[in-house]
Amino acid sequence: FRWRPSEWLLLRGTYAEGFRAPFIGELHGLSQFGASIKDPCSGFATSGNAQLIANCQALGVPASYRQLSSQVFTTTGGNPDLQPETSDSFTLGVVYSPGLAGSGWADVLDFELTYYNHRIDDAIQAPDAQDVLDACVASGDAASAFCAGIARNPATGTISDFDNRLANIGRIATDGFDFGAAWALDTPVGRVNADWQTTYVNHF
Repeated sequence: FRWRPSEWLLLRGTYAEGFRAPFIGELHGLSQFGASIKDPCSGFATSGNAQLIANCQALGVPASYRQLSSQVFTTTGGNPDLQPETSDSFTLGVVYSPGLAGSGWADVLDFELTYYNHRIDDAIQAPDAQDVLDACVASGDAASAFCAGIARNPATGTISDFDNRLANIGRIATDGFDFGAAWALDTPVGRVNADWQTTYVNHF
């Protein structure tokens, strides 16, 4: 909407909904790397924590297991079940333009102040691998959703594969203010313009 209650004042605002469909790489691409992860079951048998001991035993981890390397082979990327990200945003602003024609020092002088608010839901990202492993161990259930992508060597207990695919788990929310000032003047040597733009992020 745009509403000009006077020649010098303009009020304006917008509201929008949007979406972003996952691209081919997010649906079908894969990448593999060594994620730095600390396994809670490493040395669990001597931890003195009865709950941890019970959980790791339930997951089939041998009592002799020790994590030898913090680098865990992790697969991330494509998930054909991803849904689009969605967004809502609105802005509300005011523009003040004092009449300066013939003043000799400005032909145009505009001041703008706009509040913005943007939110993205179902943002596509990979879960934090450490959080997933911690939740898997805390569940003590190899059939839980947290453990579904984690495979261990049954003889040694070492994590042999960690499938950590992208999911619609993220959310991004931000709001703040945009301020702008524009000045222009026609001179004998041409038109001179100056613009100032500033953004203040209130929350992210």
